[in-house]
Amino acid sequence: MAHSAVHFSIGAFTGFLLALPSLSRAWRRGLPLSPSLRRGLLLSAGCACWAVAPALLRRAGLPPALWNGPLANLFFFHSTITRICRGGVIWGVGALFAVFTLQYGFLLSALARARRLAAQRRARPADGPSGRRLPRAE
Repeated sequence: MAHSAVHFSIGAFTGFLLALPSLSRAWRRGLPLSPSLRRGLLLSAGCACWAVAPALLRRAGLPPALWNGPLANLFFFHSTITRICRGGVIWGVGALFAVFTLQYGFLLSALARARRLAAQRRARPADGPSGRRLPRAE
């Protein structure tokens, strides 16, 4: 039986992958990244919770047909992964660490990009209608 960390990391990675197209689109177009990054982190957390739902159903004492049968494959192939992989405490936590590192890396790069764009906007002269530089509002 696979450890819940394996299922949680698979769900978190899948959720973040679902948001990568909008994140990369916003990055290329120079749009703010915070809505796409927020969407990615929320999708990641939601999908991770969805992936471990059968384990929670099992702990709640519901019948095995709900958490161990083919119906459990709706939860990111929970029963198939449970049958294929035995254990997984070590590499499940390692995969979870990798997912959180990926998300943190995206967050840090988005913050660095926002600071760089803000510095570029401050350094750029703001010309008025007559071509003169307007006083800086502080």
